[in-house]
Amino acid sequence: MAIVAMKQITVCGLKHQQADILAYLQRCGCVQPAPIAPEAASISQTEAAQKRAFYDKGAAETKAALEVLGTYGVKSAPPLSMLAGRETLSQEACNAYMQKNEETIALTARILTLGRAIQDRKAENQRLTAQIAALEPWLPLAVPTSFEGTKTTEVLIGTLPGPLTREAVMAILAEKLPHFETYELDIVFTHSDATGIFLLCRKEERRAAEDALRAAGFMRVANPSTHIPEIKKSRLQSRIQKNEESNEADIKKLQSLAEKTDQMRFYIDYCTMRSEEYAVTETLLQSRYAFFLTGYLPATEAPEIEQQLQKRFGAAVEIAEPDPEADVPVLLKNNAFTTPVESVVEAYSMPAKGELDPSVVMSLFYYLLFGLMLSDAGYGVLIVLACSICLTKFKNMESSMKNTLKMFLYCGISTMFWGFLQGSFFGDVVGVVASTFFGSDVALGPLWFAPLDDPMRMLLFALLLGIIHLFCGLAMNMAQHFKNKEYREIFYDGIFWYLLIGGLALLLTTSSMFADVAGFQLALPPVGMTILKGAILAGALGIILTSGRDSKNWVVRILRGLYGLYGATGYLSDILSYSRLLALGLATGVIGTVINKMAGMAAEPLGGFGIIVFIIIFLLGHAINLGINLLGAYVHTNRLQFVEFFGKFYNGGGRKFEPFAAHTKYYKLSKEDN
Repeated sequence: MAIVAMKQITVCGLKHQQADILAYLQRCGCVQPAPIAPEAASISQTEAAQKRAFYDKGAAETKAALEVLGTYGVKSAPPLSMLAGRETLSQEACNAYMQKNEETIALTARILTLGRAIQDRKAENQRLTAQIAALEPWLPLAVPTSFEGTKTTEVLIGTLPGPLTREAVMAILAEKLPHFETYELDIVFTHSDATGIFLLCRKEERRAAEDALRAAGFMRVANPSTHIPEIKKSRLQSRIQKNEESNEADIKKLQSLAEKTDQMRFYIDYCTMRSEEYAVTETLLQSRYAFFLTGYLPATEAPEIEQQLQKRFGAAVEIAEPDPEADVPVLLKNNAFTTPVESVVEAYSMPAKGELDPSVVMSLFYYLLFGLMLSDAGYGVLIVLACSICLTKFKNMESSMKNTLKMFLYCGISTMFWGFLQGSFFGDVVGVVASTFFGSDVALGPLWFAPLDDPMRMLLFALLLGIIHLFCGLAMNMAQHFKNKEYREIFYDGIFWYLLIGGLALLLTTSSMFADVAGFQLALPPVGMTILKGAILAGALGIILTSGRDSKNWVVRILRGLYGLYGATGYLSDILSYSRLLALGLATGVIGTVINKMAGMAAEPLGGFGIIVFIIIFLLGHAINLGINLLGAYVHTNRLQFVEFFGKFYNGGGRKFEPFAAHTKYYKLSKEDN
């Protein structure tokens, strides 16, 4: 349970060394700057928003260019590349990349231009393809769709709704225009939803003919062309072909630029670092010749940072204890067993000022409960092997990913432990394989007991484990009070609840109801029963008298005390929550057993071929079972920590220590040059 001690640092340096000092602190990554309010008119805060915007824009544009290359030129990263970690660059390598920054900016602009041109041509081709599709029905037409006739004639080219014959169109004209006889009508195409027509008539009869057709739903051709449909189609296809050739040429240009991705990635990291640097610059105070920086850093790092700032830059450095009222950031530091679950604590909330770090105690129960929920030795072996291989093979893995894999490694070991105790190895696969293929009754028996055979025993064990977990939460609460020298609260919020809840749990074991469920009964002598009941009564009275201690009114105090005693029902609810240990453990075992039975039943009548069928069903079924129950164990283990365990002592609300550092995406900066 370690919260790193923090120191406050104040740095005063010369203005012309500001960039170098900030670069040094960024590479060290151990100082979290804090804003300072101006105290004199001669000192002003730096305005760096425009420069930040410049670098933010540069990073965004270069990311967009990389996405363009990823679409047309760069091969996708291998599936396990996320485990490989970032390449570490020396200062010399960084300087070499920085000399190419101007080239990278121009390269980014060129890539974005090529990408936009390709997308524009693709969009145009989609429009042209749609035009060709609309033109297809009119291909039999021997005149342009915009043709309107001669000096003495008028032409109507368009569509009528529905499939119509020439006679049907003529009937429409005859009904509306009985004396309309001098005309030429052709059906260009007939579809299920439209009919294309060509109507030639005398110029003076055109309006009447069009009105008659419009009454029947006639519409002229949309976007008429001055070219014959066949020629128009050929021109459109030629434009599509030209666009495709241009795109192929531009894609080849992009592919030839794929080798530049490393310097583009560096430029993204460079812009990110510079943007963060200017964000820190905005928190500084500056005069004409000097600047001031203040912030927090771990006490263990303070001597080295102070020495280097003075030695390298001649800066004035002051290291001091933080103000007791200051919102000091929180940094956790634990052993290798506990560190992997620090992320779980952070996901809930960092410890508030004066609170204990719950990571150590929580880690013990986290691994224990996770394994009990999954509780299959075969699954545990797979998890341990997968995590061990990844941790061994990928030495440069990011610390967050490494901690996650270590967490699941320990969870896998716990799963193996509980699986062998309960006799579950991929369900009952040993027995099924023995009986199906060898006619044997060999099976892997439990070292302790099988929950499927004795679920009540498992339920009682889960509830007992829950009581222990909750009591550890109470112990953490008492330790917190002891640390804060609140000695009376140790009794009020700890011992009284131990007497009440522990006494009630012990009293329950002496009842006949418990004997009917558990199969055994605790026998206490009369003196022991008297002491037990007295302890319960003392705990209840203590809670009633102290739960409302903040109130000066004794009536209100007693009423609040009674309400506090009612909180014992919350303990019952919390304890019952641990029945999920039984539920998830049984779910894993039952589903695994069913999968094995299905595989055995399918394989048995197939002889030698049945082995293949068995393996397929086994692998597919257990992969699904592992995935579902692995997720369930993770979610419910977190829930038991967040709700039941933390609810007994932990408030959180602290601010995580987030130092000014090189938060890069693609490369890590070597600290050896510091």
